[in-house]
Amino acid sequence: MTSEIKNPSRGQIAKWRWVAAGVAALLLSGLAILWGGGWISPARSRVTTSPADAGYYRFEPGVRIIHRIDYRSQGATDFLAVFGGQKGQRKGEPQPPGLSQKFTTGVRADQSVTVLKWKEGYWLAAVRLENLEVNYAVDGREDAVQAEALRGEMSGDLFIRVTPEGRILSVRFPPAMGNLSKSFAQTLLGITQFVFPKKGIPDDGRWELEEEDQVGRSVVLYERLPSDNAAPPPGKSVGEATSFRKTRLRYLSTQKKKIPGEFSLQQTTVPKGSLVARFQFGEGNLISMAGTEVEEFLFGDKRVGHAENSLRLEFLRRGSVSSPEVAELRNRFAALEGVSEDIALSTNVSREAGRLAIERSALGEATTETLMEDLKAADRSSGGYDTKLVRRLQALFRLYPGTCATFGKELARADPRSRSFEYVSGALAVVGHAKAQEALIEVIRARRKDVSAMIQLISTLADVPDPEPALVDTLGEIAFGRRAEEQVIVAAWYAMGSIARNLEPAHPKRAEQILDALVREMGKSPSNSKTAHFLSALGNSASDKVVPVILKHLADASVTVRAAAVSSLRLMDTPEVEPALLRALTADPEEPVRQQAATALASREMTETAFTAQTSAVLKDPSQMVRVTVLRTLARALDRYPKALSVIRRVAREDASDDVRNVAKEILERNPGEEKGKK
Repeated sequence: MTSEIKNPSRGQIAKWRWVAAGVAALLLSGLAILWGGGWISPARSRVTTSPADAGYYRFEPGVRIIHRIDYRSQGATDFLAVFGGQKGQRKGEPQPPGLSQKFTTGVRADQSVTVLKWKEGYWLAAVRLENLEVNYAVDGREDAVQAEALRGEMSGDLFIRVTPEGRILSVRFPPAMGNLSKSFAQTLLGITQFVFPKKGIPDDGRWELEEEDQVGRSVVLYERLPSDNAAPPPGKSVGEATSFRKTRLRYLSTQKKKIPGEFSLQQTTVPKGSLVARFQFGEGNLISMAGTEVEEFLFGDKRVGHAENSLRLEFLRRGSVSSPEVAELRNRFAALEGVSEDIALSTNVSREAGRLAIERSALGEATTETLMEDLKAADRSSGGYDTKLVRRLQALFRLYPGTCATFGKELARADPRSRSFEYVSGALAVVGHAKAQEALIEVIRARRKDVSAMIQLISTLADVPDPEPALVDTLGEIAFGRRAEEQVIVAAWYAMGSIARNLEPAHPKRAEQILDALVREMGKSPSNSKTAHFLSALGNSASDKVVPVILKHLADASVTVRAAAVSSLRLMDTPEVEPALLRALTADPEEPVRQQAATALASREMTETAFTAQTSAVLKDPSQMVRVTVLRTLARALDRYPKALSVIRRVAREDASDDVRNVAKEILERNPGEEKGKK
């Protein structure tokens, strides 16, 4: 369900002007980001371990490939569809500025890619744009000054990590390069990617895979075209070439599933159009790529922007450069270590720059050494949770990923009851990048026999925002390997459910495989208590896909199982969920089940049917605990259901329990306006 924003205040409109400006800046680059062991592990492709596997592009150190690129983009933002003509605006009064703009941009250049070295499954390469021409216009007005600034910044070397199949894993920019220039470069790298499957082209010539560009991560379809479409262009002899169509099918959402009680305005990118590429397998050359891709951007059901991006890429030549030149480029890359970081093509560089500034401010003058001393002091102190220290740790890990391993070694020998253990493990999980996850994996391996440490470590994994396959595999071995203590295994089940929820937006197949494994293991459960644990783990996923499995357990003979099933529905939002919770609240004979139903309903938006059922429960349920829980839920719904006040007043007068009556009276005291209005 998607919420709409209606009649925002002038302050809200002003805030959205900045959103429009941000979208505009990104549209200028043709992309327009609006938001901005014992278990079956998720299927993983074969890992390339040597350059001998690198077939398609025939990369090797010193190879230089040059293409001519002609890129054009036209786009617009139109937030008037959401905020135009607001209540209180006089007729004829101009609309707020910045809500509607048009953009045109273009880049022509010779793009050279120089292969530098092979490293652990990818090639390092330098990319340079030569003979560069840039056009830049807003609302039809050319901005020659900005265009020249972009041309100057984009003429230097940048460095990419690229797989043998052609997928760009990351890009590293020179530190002096501006954000708009980086966005242009990310766009060009993204649109010119042509990625082969790892296991060879299928017989039917069709394959799907995930790619990144400036808009985000998307599913892309490649299709081999009939041979008559593969002829060389007039006047050129490039040898035998094969034509393919590249179509971006959909962008993967990075937004977590909305859970009951949360406000959500869905932000969606809809891709259209396609590119046609010609590849010369004999020489490993991408001969050409041309076509138009279109992206439409939606807030809810409102179209707030679009970008039409046209590309014409032509192969110019392939050659080699001298060893000294390769060495010089490698030295330039090495010089960027510590002053520039590798980022994904989908990284919003403007947002990233702001994030880094915030992290530097949070870190201040702190260093690895001073933070180590601070952790020792925290262990000696009897004071409360030190939020500032934890925040400095997070900033250090984000700014200097290499420090994660250093603190991980300390974590491997720290007392699990100590503040330092709590602070470091929590900070690593929240930061959650690859280096942080590697550190957590090493600590888990080092402390497998330490039950207390393992439970705490595993519980923090629920905070990892984008779990890597290696982390999921490590946790899966614990959850389903049956070689750990039962307490540790149960904690791993719970964490697997949470990880599935974190994975679902960008990696739905991996999330589904985790849920399938949990359901499969639950089917083998020898006891009601273990079944209840599995249901709770499924509940942590917030996945509607497991609702049918959970609903089947609402009729279980075991109170423990029924209570766990009801509780696990708390984050679900399919049509069957609310009726099931209301039946459990009003009809189940056991208090633990009804209490879990009352608790689950407390986090959901009140409906008329729910109001009627909960009114009955607060007046008739024999459990004092259930009545108090429902009473507080009705109090939170007073704004939308003022008639709840009469029910609360009745409870304050008539309930058999002093405690329940006192809660009702406290609610009435906190709502004096409503109470006076009834007198």
